[in-house]
Amino acid sequence: MSAPVPDRILRLQMHLNLAIQYALLLGVVLGLTQFLFTQSADRITALKGGVLAGLFGGIVVSVILGIRQWRAAVAARDRRLAADPNASPTVNPSVRIEQTVRVPLPRTEILSRGESLANTLDRGRFKAVDEAAGRIILATATSAWTWGERVVLAVGADEGGRTPVTITSKPVVWGPSIDFGRNARNVERIAAALSDPIQQS
Repeated sequence: MSAPVPDRILRLQMHLNLAIQYALLLGVVLGLTQFLFTQSADRITALKGGVLAGLFGGIVVSVILGIRQWRAAVAARDRRLAADPNASPTVNPSVRIEQTVRVPLPRTEILSRGESLANTLDRGRFKAVDEAAGRIILATATSAWTWGERVVLAVGADEGGRTPVTITSKPVVWGPSIDFGRNARNVERIAAALSDPIQQS
């Protein structure tokens, strides 16, 4: 078993990825804006100035957003450890969150609960169920802060009276690298609903 990656390394990797993404994005946007809308003859100088301003602004934005993303990931890790002291202590600042739970219900019963599981999510909705593949697909609606998330439950075969369910939550659209903990909360809510004896009855 490999040693866990230290938190400081994970945080550095996250900040570097965000800095590259936002610096390049703002650098290109501001550089082209300066080039296209500058009336002077020296449009190349304006282009360079816009690119440099965008790079600097992107780094600043990435630091601010990265701090929020890291804090949300640490909070999710702490909640996970509070619920299960044997859970992984590794912080996951990714926007793709996955967790496997073992539910004391038969596979067919879990697959029939797509609608009720969707109701545990903020603005959640039931999309589809594939009984042959053992998969439930849920989603959350778009809002001012998100394009929405896709939540997939992969239901395995019964193992000694418990059914393994792998819950995965990630953004609906490709590209977002921050979610401020939304996907972690989606997974936690589904896992809690599957483990709740009141909802199982």
